[in-house]
Amino acid sequence: MGYRLRRTEDALLPPVLYGGERQLPISETFALLHGEKLAICDELEEIADSLPEGLDRDRCLSVSRRLEPLVQAVHVYEEQVLFPACLEAAGHAAHARELFARLKAEHIEDAEFAAELCEGLRRIGEGLAPLNVEALAYMLRGFFAGVRRHIATEREAMLSLSGATA
Repeated sequence: MGYRLRRTEDALLPPVLYGGERQLPISETFALLHGEKLAICDELEEIADSLPEGLDRDRCLSVSRRLEPLVQAVHVYEEQVLFPACLEAAGHAAHARELFARLKAEHIEDAEFAAELCEGLRRIGEGLAPLNVEALAYMLRGFFAGVRRHIATEREAMLSLSGATA
């Protein structure tokens, strides 16, 4: 089963996912989206590791512009395409419904955290806010650690529901 990715008013998916008329298999799209999220987590970790003396305001601004749209796009894809396909494959089992409800709740938390983090990074990048490097580092680490855990949970869940082995 494939899914043709398109730009919509609801989500701007990362350009790496556009294959023109080519339909990407759900598993390939899932892996690409997770790769995009992990790459931005790596950038956030590099920002956190550079603090306090190596803060790059341009990088903060760049990440602030990309993070929230990426998180939103991945969540839209997972909730509208991936989760329903996996739920159907699992025969709408109660454990699968509960898992996807929990993952959707985590999406809400991640999106709110991303919005707050983007605002802080933007303000820092524009030089608008006094810089509290301890608070920024704490926020960055909290976000990317949580996203990495969420991705690991999703991967394990998809393997389990599909019956595949790692």
